[in-house]
Amino acid sequence: KYVCFGCMGLVSATGVLLLLMTENTLLLLFPACCLINAVAYAGLGVGMFKLQLEHMPSAAQGVYFAANAACTGIAACLGSVLCSATISGFGRLGWALNLIFAIGLVLSVGAALLVRRVPDPASRSAA
Repeated sequence: KYVCFGCMGLVSATGVLLLLMTENTLLLLFPACCLINAVAYAGLGVGMFKLQLEHMPSAAQGVYFAANAACTGIAACLGSVLCSATISGFGRLGWALNLIFAIGLVLSVGAALLVRRVPDPASRSAA
């Protein structure tokens, strides 16, 4: 759970960097964002896998992983469509990418706050 929280914090930090990026800082900030995101998403994958294993019944693990894969795929598809529509609709205004980065920042901070609410398996079984 704390790995997921920390990794979402890193993703949020890159969201801030992307919002602050200008033509002058592009060559410095963009590679830094890519590196930070690569580390964050690798850690997030491991953390989410561990979190799922801790909270799912062992008899239904296949169903849980299949549902997670389906939801992840649907969210990725919807995100791509919404980002494309945002760029198409607001692209000529010049701030469409900043809008997408701001939305991503808000969503990643929200996800980090939500994962903190997940109870630890030890405290769940003691109750």
